[in-house]
Amino acid sequence: MLSKITTFIIRFLATFFQFFIVALISKQNNSEVLAFYFLYIAVHHIGSYILNFGFERIAFISISKNQNNFISSVLEVFINYFDVLKKKLYFFALLLLINICLFNLSLIQCFLITLCSFLFSINLIASQSIVASSRTNIGVFFVRVFYLLIISLILSYYIFFDINIGKQTIIYTFLLSVLISIIACFIYIKFNYDTKNTQDSSIKIKLSYDQYKIQISNIIFQRLPILLLNIFFSDKVTIAAFSLIHSFASIRGTIVDILGAQLTPKFLNIYENNKNTFYLKEYFGKIQFFTVIINVIYGATILAFGNYILNFFNPDFTEYFNILVIYICGNIVLSFFGLSIFLNSNISIKNSNHIKNIIMSISSMIILCFILNKYFEIEGLVIGVLISQLLLSFLSIKNIWKLLS
Repeated sequence: MLSKITTFIIRFLATFFQFFIVALISKQNNSEVLAFYFLYIAVHHIGSYILNFGFERIAFISISKNQNNFISSVLEVFINYFDVLKKKLYFFALLLLINICLFNLSLIQCFLITLCSFLFSINLIASQSIVASSRTNIGVFFVRVFYLLIISLILSYYIFFDINIGKQTIIYTFLLSVLISIIACFIYIKFNYDTKNTQDSSIKIKLSYDQYKIQISNIIFQRLPILLLNIFFSDKVTIAAFSLIHSFASIRGTIVDILGAQLTPKFLNIYENNKNTFYLKEYFGKIQFFTVIINVIYGATILAFGNYILNFFNPDFTEYFNILVIYICGNIVLSFFGLSIFLNSNISIKNSNHIKNIIMSISSMIILCFILNKYFEIEGLVIGVLISQLLLSFLSIKNIWKLLS
């Protein structure tokens, strides 16, 4: 119980630092820089998952099922990862080209954005390996909190000494924080896992295109609303306000991650060994219950203080309170599906079912947002996003109940 409470605190520390960073940037009342920050975050995470080739998920699933020889398993993960990276180095070049097209920045700045995504992909693999080794809280801390803490400290320095925070500041701050996080993560692994009696891993880890497609599809689905927002709208206040509201609504995903990090490894272990499905149903039901309760409490709190929250970040954001209401209410409805998406995507290394479902949902989001935005503008964009999320949730829970029957 104490471990679960600690995980909960760590995950919400990550959320706190995310909004603390936004608050620091907002203090300078520059909607253009704030809009850039949100777009940078979206591109940074998509780029990180593109450049880790699914090995974050492969390591998590494989090590969760066999935790006996951690060091050998992690070494095998990274040996295979860098072997794939050497053969597909053109992915880095393609991502650099995309960043050049997306951002009106110099070549060196776009290169640093791409480099930061690559470094964060390494951090993801190492951190998720620690999570899968049953040291959940440490792994979550390295992947979710540590680099945000460093960013918060650096930007706090800027605010304290009244130094302007610009786009270049954000780029260099992210690069430095991710680099420090990687170093700290590997130092932890070196001093906390037994390297003397290392044996050959009993699991064979290799590139899975299914997991890569799942990973890329998942992160695109999560970040697509921000990308569509920047395509459909040019007003920086609208972009910044929607991005902030989307961040508040996305805390439902944080709740899912908190419960998933605690229960998914055991769920996968039970499922893999064909144990009594009663335990699987019990776990799934427990997850659904807690997800709904936590989301209802969180949603009611945000709605009660919504105007004050928006005004704190920027007085101009208060006119978007109706967007906040739609988004939060929609996410409460989605919470009734529990961890269905998370579990369905992790149930096996090869998972064509989830790939099909999420591609359908991404396509529906693009089509619905394009159509509804024409008639209802920003409200239409929100509705299109929520309908596509509802579709993915329904398809996922349908498959989970089929597996548990």
